[in-house]
Amino acid sequence: EFDFLLSVCGNANFIEFISNAKSGQFFFYSSDGKYMIKTMTNTESKFLRRILPHYFRHCTQNPNTLLTKFLGMYRVKLYHLRRNVKFVIMNSVYYTDKSLQTFYDLKGSEIGRSAKPGEEVLKDNDLRKKLPEEAFSFSPELRGRLRAQVESDCNFLSRMQIMDYSMLIGIHHVPPKQTDHRSSNIGDTGFKISEHRSHRTGHRKGGWLSGSDHEHDSDGKLAGGDSISSRGNDGLSRGDSTRRLIKDIRETAYSASNFEFAGLLEDEDDCSYLEGSKQYNEKYARKLHAQQQHPKYDDVEMKKEQTIEQIYWPFHRFYDINGHRRMKAKECYRCDQYPCTCEGVSDLIKAWNIPEFTPPLSDRKDGGLMMDMSGMESPLVFHGKQGDMQYEGKIYYMGIIDILQQYNARKRVETTYRKVEVRGQAEPSCVSP
Repeated sequence: EFDFLLSVCGNANFIEFISNAKSGQFFFYSSDGKYMIKTMTNTESKFLRRILPHYFRHCTQNPNTLLTKFLGMYRVKLYHLRRNVKFVIMNSVYYTDKSLQTFYDLKGSEIGRSAKPGEEVLKDNDLRKKLPEEAFSFSPELRGRLRAQVESDCNFLSRMQIMDYSMLIGIHHVPPKQTDHRSSNIGDTGFKISEHRSHRTGHRKGGWLSGSDHEHDSDGKLAGGDSISSRGNDGLSRGDSTRRLIKDIRETAYSASNFEFAGLLEDEDDCSYLEGSKQYNEKYARKLHAQQQHPKYDDVEMKKEQTIEQIYWPFHRFYDINGHRRMKAKECYRCDQYPCTCEGVSDLIKAWNIPEFTPPLSDRKDGGLMMDMSGMESPLVFHGKQGDMQYEGKIYYMGIIDILQQYNARKRVETTYRKVEVRGQAEPSCVSP
């Protein structure tokens, strides 16, 4: 809650961007890019309040839901305009420090689902043309869990009579660990949130993606006319300065200590993974073993669990002390049992129908889903505007957005019109849930 208030109500100004979305609503990002603020109509406000208990129950029973997280809905009275403005605060799908080179806005339909020339955000038909090269490749275990979660989310939206929602996907291409300095590095291209963040003491309007009513505008371009490869308007950005510093260190590293320091500045570091994941355990195995041998280790762990319970109850079994998802379930610090058998606690959890424990879909802190490289030869080739560049895998960031459009009388009329227009030759997006 403190982080939320600091991001939304801090001294820094919001990052504003221009959207050509059909709804005509205004979009802002918090200064750190973690949250998105969107104005809403009275109809959307009433609809959200009506489905809010069902929405909360679905998110409670599905910790890995891909639905956009509504964190608050507010109303501001503008006396000089004699009107009230309602807005909702949501999480951002693209909240990561990784650069994103490819974007998709997918609805599962065909009519009007092709990007126009010059648009950066691709759509359904563009993805179909690039298959099978651009197919989303996941491990069998992750693919099954992800498919089940998408089906659960879509079933919920169908029960709520919600339609016209989208699956928003941003793709980070992992650069090779060893690159030729004479060739282009894919890690230096794309759209990176950290390069568009607003500082506490200044104000800068963002070159931000606006969405099909969420993350990019209806023309699929960056707000303000910028391109996805834009670095901002302040000359040399912080990301460029960091990369130049790393390059200088590597080129002038004559001692072993300098080489070791340069290794700590890798873009794809092990700090990106959740505690308890395979990558984290391999990196910090010696450190974890030393901590467990400390005589006060059990006391510290008990105090941590007590603090977690106070902050995140009744969802404390899903999160660690830093607010990140747990990879594995832990025994209750009271009864030393899993699942918890404490009197009264387990009954309340069952009444709310909260799962005992659900591991996250991703083992990364930013929620990105790793590409399955089994059977593929590395490195792969990315065909971009700056030429062909090599990469060693992909990280997918995805979420379901625009979930406040009810299938009302106006949409029923539009459905009938679209069916007559296409005469069964293609699938329109305006269909009954």
